[in-house]
Amino acid sequence: MTDKETHAGYDCFIGEYRQPLSGGCERTDMDPITHGALAYLLYVGYVMGRVIISKSTQTHHLPATWAFVPLAIGSQFPDLIDKPLAYWGVLVSGRSLAHSAFSLLLIGALLNSVTWIQSRDTVSRLPTRLRASIPTAFVIGYAGHLLGDAAYGLLSGEFFSVRFLVYPVSALSRSSGDELAPWVRVINLYRDPSTVIHVEIVAAALIVFVGLRVWKYSRKRADKLN
Repeated sequence: MTDKETHAGYDCFIGEYRQPLSGGCERTDMDPITHGALAYLLYVGYVMGRVIISKSTQTHHLPATWAFVPLAIGSQFPDLIDKPLAYWGVLVSGRSLAHSAFSLLLIGALLNSVTWIQSRDTVSRLPTRLRASIPTAFVIGYAGHLLGDAAYGLLSGEFFSVRFLVYPVSALSRSSGDELAPWVRVINLYRDPSTVIHVEIVAAALIVFVGLRVWKYSRKRADKLN
């Protein structure tokens, strides 16, 4: 497969599209909505793991409401940084600096340090649960974004397509897709949502979300009756 194929007026780039045997382009990247849904599922899985280990649902809610904000931001963070900077010519690619695993580790460490300092501030205005949720939820959302973008390449063995994970160790080339404004790319992306949204992931996230709301409501009713 070459670095670039063209089909129906769209450029097909390694890491964003693949060229199937039948010809044409098939999307392998992940849209913002699916990124958010995947991050939610990963966070719920993390919290459920903690619940199982601690054997207590009193301490760990599924998931903490405060966690939605950093989780949502983290799930979109790499694109919010790389896509505009690539469009403005600051970065070489729309998947580079913030899409690197090194950036994930660095930002995660910085967030943990800031949160630790905040926890020692007795006059901090941040709610205790928010302080506890920020680093973990953000990092899970961030990691989920990288996982979503790299999933096809990793599963198919096309490791060259996920070299952005080790940027700047591995050099990246600029694609013509980065010449398009990020907001225009999103608008174009959702002109036909059925072709870009990973329905199975979004549906799973909705089912889990509704299920947990029902569980929480039932649990509160049971507690009142007791």
